[in-house]
Amino acid sequence: MRFGPLAIRSAWKPMNTSEAPIVALVDDNPGDIELMTMAFDTQALEVRLRVFGSGPEAFYCFRDLVDHPGMELPHLLLLDLNMPGLNGFQLLAYLRGQQALLAMKILIFSSTHRHRDHARALELGASGILVKPADWTSYGALIDQIRPHLVVAAGDNGGARSPDVPS
Repeated sequence: MRFGPLAIRSAWKPMNTSEAPIVALVDDNPGDIELMTMAFDTQALEVRLRVFGSGPEAFYCFRDLVDHPGMELPHLLLLDLNMPGLNGFQLLAYLRGQQALLAMKILIFSSTHRHRDHARALELGASGILVKPADWTSYGALIDQIRPHLVVAAGDNGGARSPDVPS
């Protein structure tokens, strides 16, 4: 499937910081997407979840965000590393190269336990590493690890940016 600006713009809307924080999830595994969606629901963590099923889909969407100041940025991005087409490392490098996206927290959400992959992701600018749980019962603890990344300090606009921020 090819994604262009019209298809992607619908994922974002103008800033409104009074709503629940936006969490973007980039993962090519439908099972992992479903488990994360259920985990947010069952742990009563109110978020606006935006799901991207591939690296290229997320890339085009974030590129569109950079090109259209005044749109809400996610407060947090959960990024899988091992995806075909455009992997998590490549997407992370692109995102961290965009001035307009630097305020967005990026947590790697991957099944890899390889230290060198974790170190590389941190070097590229990831805010932290979350290893995908092996079973459903561990997803509650995962949400507890995510929760502090969504706390917005008073006066902070979280992932939002003002329309006058250069892109």
